[in-house]
Amino acid sequence: MNKEVTRKPNAFDIQQAPGESDAQTTARTASNGVTRGAAAARAFAIPVFGAIDLTAYEAEIRKKVSEAIGGDLKAVREMLLTQANTLDMVFNRVALMSGDDADSEYLWLALQAQSQCYETIRTLSELGGYELEPSEDQ
Repeated sequence: MNKEVTRKPNAFDIQQAPGESDAQTTARTASNGVTRGAAAARAFAIPVFGAIDLTAYEAEIRKKVSEAIGGDLKAVREMLLTQANTLDMVFNRVALMSGDDADSEYLWLALQAQSQCYETIRTLSELGGYELEPSEDQ
């Protein structure tokens, strides 16, 4: 009979290595950057997507990390393009909120979003081996 193990969706499914103490297993798990990153990112994802199985989420992050390390940067490029688009939307919305006030904190925040958008696009450009060039309109 095939007995399915019930996992706790809010906890990692941690595998203890042979000869490893509980303390060593916990330390190994807690010191892993992918594991820590998955736990932190999941906290931000839950309000948007609802319940997310922590172990399954970590496995997906691990897969994307492995792909990037192997040279497949598709997921990284998708993320950066999405971030640039979001930052541009933030810039436009917050700039409109500043109105005509050149000293507005909203305008400062808008310019910060614009600057980060540029940096994101520059990073994307460097990943693709392209140089940023001004458009012909400029």
